[in-house]
Amino acid sequence: DHRDLHSFPTRRSSDLSKPGVGPAFVRLSKEAVPATDTAFWNTVLSGNTPTYAAIPSDAVRNTIKVNPQNIALLSRMAVGKLAKAAEGKGAMAQSEKEGVLAAASLLSRLLPVLFESEHEHHLVETIFWKGEMPGAQGEQPIPLAPGLMDSALVLLFRVGFTVGSESERSAGWNGGIAGSMTASSTKPYDHARSEMLKLVRRDRKSTRLNSS
Repeated sequence: DHRDLHSFPTRRSSDLSKPGVGPAFVRLSKEAVPATDTAFWNTVLSGNTPTYAAIPSDAVRNTIKVNPQNIALLSRMAVGKLAKAAEGKGAMAQSEKEGVLAAASLLSRLLPVLFESEHEHHLVETIFWKGEMPGAQGEQPIPLAPGLMDSALVLLFRVGFTVGSESERSAGWNGGIAGSMTASSTKPYDHARSEMLKLVRRDRKSTRLNSS
């Protein structure tokens, strides 16, 4: 049940190329930002792959070191977007698709930097497996890793997002790579598939690290 993951700000704007994403991310390394600062979190979560790729790794590392609670909150918000979309029924609005792609791209950017020094800060274990917020006391744990993997796999076969029809979705799950059906190929579908597969690969690394 991922309902608790949904109680976080959602982005209203459909503009994924906001120039404010970078500066907003820098703020994460300078101060603890409360979850109630909706406008700020909406901005941070409004990027896309090029936007997040442009964020220096050192900015992420510094945030992990100085304000790990910001990374935890941002991760929880991003996974919440994916979980909500995975549980949804019917057609996805364009704004929801953009929000899911932004969340997936952001997590794909954060996870490699988290992994590289996990032996020092243990944030992957704390945030994604134990579900704890650094520095928080008495808060209900919300493990992110199971919901992240489940949601990413569901979204890989979400009609109107990564596949064109229910028959394609069924063939994808049940037919496997040997199935005879050819899935619809459009630029939006291909982009969404690419982002979700990239995220699954990052999350699988988390699973291996914590099961070894």
